Amino acid sequence: MEANARERYIRMPARKLRRVIDAVRGKSVKDAMNMLKFMPYFAAKVVEKNIKSAVANAAEKWGVDSSELIVSEVFADEGPTYKR
Repeated sequence: MEANARERYIRMPARKLRRVIDAVRGKSVKDAMNMLKFMPYFAAKVVEKNIKSAVANAAEKWGVDSSELIVSEVFADEGPTYKR
């Protein structure tokens, strides 16, 4: 089973998101949420919101409890840039 959540057009550089994502990858959802709650970065709130969405998707589709889930794949790619 795999639950997906995608957040697009985040107004933040991908390298700032990656330092948060790298700390969370491979952890259980409970551990990841605890880590994100106490991180001092704004990117942690963005990643936390996206993980909550993926957990809700898994619960809706398959009825899986969040204690059974693991953050297996997380990535951040570059989006469009504003030209000024």
